[in-house]
Amino acid sequence: MKSIRNSVQLIGNVGTEPEVIVLNNGKKLAKIRLATTERYRNSEGKMMKETQWHTIVAWGNLATIIERYLNKGREIAAREPYEGREESHLHSVSQCLSIGSQGS
Repeated sequence: MKSIRNSVQLIGNVGTEPEVIVLNNGKKLAKIRLATTERYRNSEGKMMKETQWHTIVAWGNLATIIERYLNKGREIAAREPYEGREESHLHSVSQCLSIGSQGS
């Protein structure tokens, strides 16, 4: 149970080609936009669809994997333990999920 406690999991489709940046220290950073869609019936029985967009930032080796294997339209799952972060670094979990180690 500990492995799923206080974690964020998103399953959706990559909405843009990954943006990969090589930093001054040689480390890689990859950013992707992920669309998650919820389908449900409203009170009148009409099928509804709501899509939310999330920014995912990956560091190090994970950024290299994203660069090689991900492309627009691919379905992925992203999971990361949630830790409180400064608001200036992470606006909200629904807007940005940072995965991978910044130092790797």
